[in-house]
Amino acid sequence: MSKLKYGTGSLYRTPIWVKLDDAYIKLKPLSHKELHTINEESYLTQISTSPMLLTKRELLKDAIVGTQNIHGFPNYTILVNQLCAADVDYLYDKVMEISKVTEEQVHNLRDAIDLQFNAEYSDETWNCSVCQERKLDKSRGCGFLPEDKRDSAPFLPRVNGKRPTVCPISTVDNYIISQATMAYMIFDSGALPESGGLGEQTDWFIQAAMLYSRKVKEQQNTKQEE
Repeated sequence: MSKLKYGTGSLYRTPIWVKLDDAYIKLKPLSHKELHTINEESYLTQISTSPMLLTKRELLKDAIVGTQNIHGFPNYTILVNQLCAADVDYLYDKVMEISKVTEEQVHNLRDAIDLQFNAEYSDETWNCSVCQERKLDKSRGCGFLPEDKRDSAPFLPRVNGKRPTVCPISTVDNYIISQATMAYMIFDSGALPESGGLGEQTDWFIQAAMLYSRKVKEQQNTKQEE
């Protein structure tokens, strides 16, 4: 069974398996277009107030792309209309969890991209092994040190306009940086991870590609002004 990746995101609409009491359900993430046509209040009441608005159950009919019974046999019939309200809410929450980019994820993504382009952190001493070797990690508030072993108020270069209290090199998720870079390269090449237009891509791909593109343009404009 595939596991959820928390705090990162995916370039592809890769399905995941989740477990109910008597079955495994394979859920596919919503596309960017699908995600942003959802009316949350309509979903919460499970009432469709417009032909363009889906209920939770109707969404799940499209999101469920595979089923197995508890013993692993495929094509186990799941009738969405017969699911109890608790299962509907659980599956809906999982679909949103793998589809929607949270504010925290956007913040982490923006910080990771900004750090990659931040000239103040490009010096060789900001390499973790060099920093530790030169015993700079304590004064820089290294996140690998226990909280009581590092300076509580280190003076660090700004990231995304804010001054961090812990060295960002030690806290940034390298997976986020690699995925964001890949998203930009794919977007810039004119190719897309999923067939169809931008609306068919994952929300995370759109966010990553747009934020990275914006940072690239900022860097280009800065160089032109110099």
